[in-house]
Amino acid sequence: MLGLKTERLKALRESMGISQAELAKKMSVTPPTISRIENGEREPNLQFLKNLATFFNVSVDYLLGLTDDPTPKGKEFNLSAYIPADVLQTPEELKRLGQRLIEIAERLEKELK
Repeated sequence: MLGLKTERLKALRESMGISQAELAKKMSVTPPTISRIENGEREPNLQFLKNLATFFNVSVDYLLGLTDDPTPKGKEFNLSAYIPADVLQTPEELKRLGQRLIEIAERLEKELK
């Protein structure tokens, strides 16, 4: 069986600033399970790998060390999927939407200062 690259799991968890116990809770397992997986003492099943990949927004291939690219294929951000079809039909509507987004961003920026 292909083995989980335990150092990648640990690095992902630490990059999010969460403990083994917190990850265990989010994955619905016990903290010792996460510890054993990170220490290479236990191999996660395929469903658990998929859950980890989804949680960390990486590919299973990345967790297994088959690629160094963590980006899950097919998960690249596609802005047009969030824009109503009628807006995409005319440049004027798209420009209006863009201006509205700029206004929202500027207001948020002011609020954060």
